[in-house]
Amino acid sequence: MELRRKKRLPKNQEIVNFYRGMKTEISTIDLKACLKRVNLIANSKSNQISTHYCKIVVQDEGVTSFEAVNYNNCTEYYFERLMTHVTVPGVAVVDCTKLSKLIQKVKYESVVLEWIDYQLLITAGKLKIKIPALDSDSLPKMEWSESKRNFILPAKDWKQIYDRCFSSIGRDESRKNLTGLNILNDCSGTVTFIGADAFRIAEQKKQVKCINSENINLILPGTTFKKSSKIFDEDEITFSFNDNHVVMTSGQKTLQVNIIEAPYPDLNRLLQTDCDPHSVGTLELLDALEMTRELTNEDKSVIIKLSINGSLKIETQKTELGCGFEIPVDSVRESVIGLNLMFFYDAIRIFKKRGETIELYVKDKLSPVVIESQELVDFKIVIMPVAISW
Repeated sequence: MELRRKKRLPKNQEIVNFYRGMKTEISTIDLKACLKRVNLIANSKSNQISTHYCKIVVQDEGVTSFEAVNYNNCTEYYFERLMTHVTVPGVAVVDCTKLSKLIQKVKYESVVLEWIDYQLLITAGKLKIKIPALDSDSLPKMEWSESKRNFILPAKDWKQIYDRCFSSIGRDESRKNLTGLNILNDCSGTVTFIGADAFRIAEQKKQVKCINSENINLILPGTTFKKSSKIFDEDEITFSFNDNHVVMTSGQKTLQVNIIEAPYPDLNRLLQTDCDPHSVGTLELLDALEMTRELTNEDKSVIIKLSINGSLKIETQKTELGCGFEIPVDSVRESVIGLNLMFFYDAIRIFKKRGETIELYVKDKLSPVVIESQELVDFKIVIMPVAISW
């Protein structure tokens, strides 16, 4: 979309225009935090120059809102309100990155934003800066969707889901349905969140406050999942859904995104544990894996062999490194399996803070390894096996 400025009107032409003369005073601390969040959307990589801009709307009732849109892969709309001292209501569209960088350097308690002759005048103390401002219609119109299917989740739980599941979400654009977070609701008050690619699966279950009894089964884009974990950092988040959109709202912040319209694979069979587990100390296993990574120069392609027979032995395919590491294990079964070192290490790190021991469910060398902990009963990770011949 072409960004354009309106032709300036003759000085003697009298006209009432809502978009002329906008002026508002905002707390610097609030504005800095708001622009960081808005910039997550407005600064997204996109072929449309207009999405690098944000819209500032000053309203009569002492509220200033900041809006941004992104059309890269999935359409994202973001809207945030701030309580401000309004002098003149109106609208301005400005380069969000440029505005954010300037505001981050302001040391005064408040900032005045004023639209003057297609420029935004920024005043802080004795400092005055002007940056170009555009027409209000230069930014694509945001189309908000209504939905009745929703639930409420604490923001800290949403951040926890991100920390545990995001690394398992696929990045391969050829498999679109694996590039997002699968959200499933069975109307019982429990929502299941699943992230997966061709090599691993992470599943987290959470109790939520359900608003209604409709089932949910959709895919939230992984890029939006990451941004939302930074945007919604306090209080509760209300999730609303329809056939095409997810709307997340918390306080004065709202984020809407198009869902990934593709069927998510049924992974229940891979998540089952139908054998006795091998119990091993989390820190002992993590130390052994960290030393193995150090010896292999943190090569992401390294394959390790786990041999369980009274103890757990870790070996690599690089024979010059010797026989590897051996740590105690509580198990009556024998197992041998090959795994990618990086994927296995990343999975064990998630359990570091909570689980003193973890359970490894290893059925056979061709079946995926399921990792659980008694301290994290609502969470599990699955790692796909790798064929080994040594």
